[in-house]
Amino acid sequence: MNIRSIFTIFAIAVAMSATAQEYTQEKILYKNGNTKEEGTMYLGLRFGTWKFYSPEGKLAAQTDFYKDMLHGENITYYNNGNKHELYNYRANSRHGACEEYYENGNPKLKGFYSTNVRDSIWQLFYDNGNQQSEIVYKDGKIVSINKFYTRDGKQTVTAGNGSMINYYDSGAKNSEGTLKNGVEDGKWTYYHENGKKKSEGNFASGNRIGEWKEWYDNGQLKTEINYENGLNTFWTRTGTKEMEGIMSDGKRDKTWTYWYRSGKVRSINNYKMDVRDGLQTKYFENGQKESEMTYVDGKLNGEAHFWLENGQPDIDGNFKDDLQEGLWTYWRKDGKKGNEGNYSKGKMDGRWTYWYSNGQVWKEVDYTAGIRTGAWNIYFEDGKKFRVGQYENDMETGLWTEWNEDGVMVLRGNYKNGIMEGKWEAWHDNGNKKSVVEYSNGLLCGRNDFWFENGRPQFEETYKITDSKNGEGKTSVLNGSYKNYNIRGVEMISGTYNMGKRNGKFTYRNANGGVIKVEYYKNDKPDGKWQDFYDFGGLQTETNYRDGMKEGKFTRYDQRGNITFQSKFLGNRQVEIIVDDNPNLPQNKQKSAPQANPQNTRSGGYR
Repeated sequence: MNIRSIFTIFAIAVAMSATAQEYTQEKILYKNGNTKEEGTMYLGLRFGTWKFYSPEGKLAAQTDFYKDMLHGENITYYNNGNKHELYNYRANSRHGACEEYYENGNPKLKGFYSTNVRDSIWQLFYDNGNQQSEIVYKDGKIVSINKFYTRDGKQTVTAGNGSMINYYDSGAKNSEGTLKNGVEDGKWTYYHENGKKKSEGNFASGNRIGEWKEWYDNGQLKTEINYENGLNTFWTRTGTKEMEGIMSDGKRDKTWTYWYRSGKVRSINNYKMDVRDGLQTKYFENGQKESEMTYVDGKLNGEAHFWLENGQPDIDGNFKDDLQEGLWTYWRKDGKKGNEGNYSKGKMDGRWTYWYSNGQVWKEVDYTAGIRTGAWNIYFEDGKKFRVGQYENDMETGLWTEWNEDGVMVLRGNYKNGIMEGKWEAWHDNGNKKSVVEYSNGLLCGRNDFWFENGRPQFEETYKITDSKNGEGKTSVLNGSYKNYNIRGVEMISGTYNMGKRNGKFTYRNANGGVIKVEYYKNDKPDGKWQDFYDFGGLQTETNYRDGMKEGKFTRYDQRGNITFQSKFLGNRQVEIIVDDNPNLPQNKQKSAPQANPQNTRSGGYR
């Protein structure tokens, strides 16, 4: 044996070993330990015959697979072990001979499928084993019923001619009628399982003709269909008409009427082979019109009108190819116009006007293809201007101005691309200046001043724009001098910010201008000597900070200036008590706080 032969034998052995490893026998169990299913897997897919069992261990089904698809015989079983169904599959589709059986073992049907569609000759049987019928299918449809037998074996249809009666599995009559040349011909009656008629009418060569009626299982008439003129009438279970119209080739055609359960007309619609075409009118249950529109080949075209339930107009307009077009008017509930304007291809276009209930114009706005563009004028109910400005590309632009109801200007400023820009001024209703602020790209910047209605200052603050903390975009922060006044003009708070953080001295005063607190900061952290004062000006406490933590002495004074408590802090932790309300200590001279301006001595409140 040469080397090549040895290598070939080795290669074949390796391949067989690898293939054997790819096939595995799988078994899945129920919780009770019984086998649920078992079969062969190949590369993770079901192959060959698989068996499925009930929890009690009885064979329930036996199915052939190919690459996880149903392929071959699929047999199911009753609990008594008798065969239930046998269907052949090809690539997950029913294909080939099929059989079904009653639980007693007698055949129920024998037939044939062609790719999930019934085909060829089918035989049906009674549970006593006698044949019931022989039916020919083609492309899933019955072509001919060649034979029919009664339960006791009497043949009533021969060569497709005769009468037949069908039954439910319960034994109740299902249908009865006559056949001619294998198809329904003459009168046929169908029944609900409770014995009441389900439908009745006549066939000619397998086609329904004349008038057919259908009933609910309570005996109430459900539909009336005339196959000569196409008129179809549908009824509710309570006996009121539901809808009525012409059917042509199974599609709604011409005029159809729909009713409420009360018997009142709900709508009258027109169709052309199931496509809306013509006038469509809806009604409220009280008989008033709800809407009236016209369709052309399934699309809204022409005038459209909508009403309220009391008969008042709601909306009037026009459609073109399903889109709003031209003048549209929206009415108020009191019958007066609410707003009006034009559409172009379904979008607001041109000047739109809105009204108050008294008939005065509320606002006048301009659109271009659904986008706010041009002048916007908004008015008070008495006709005076409230807000005036311009839009461009759906965003505020240029100067915008607002007034109060007395005609006093209360706000004025500019927009750029929908964002506040530059100086904005505001006034109180009495005409006094309220604020002057600066914006850059919608963010506060520079000096900003605010005043009370009496004209006295309220705030003085300065902003600067910087990068936001999260790194996304910009933000504005306080930067520079900050002052806060009360309504009497007394400076209540003063200090300095550096890029949004308190820095240096912050002073707080009472309503009379007297200092009540002095704080020092460095990068927004307490740093330096903090002092609290009594209302009369005497020092109350003194605390030393460094880099946000208490560091050094803390001292408390009584109203006479005596030290009542003193301790030492290190790293925000009290490490030593120097004085603790010791009455024997010599009195220390009171330290006075900086005094307020002598003219600011009148009482007042904080802002």
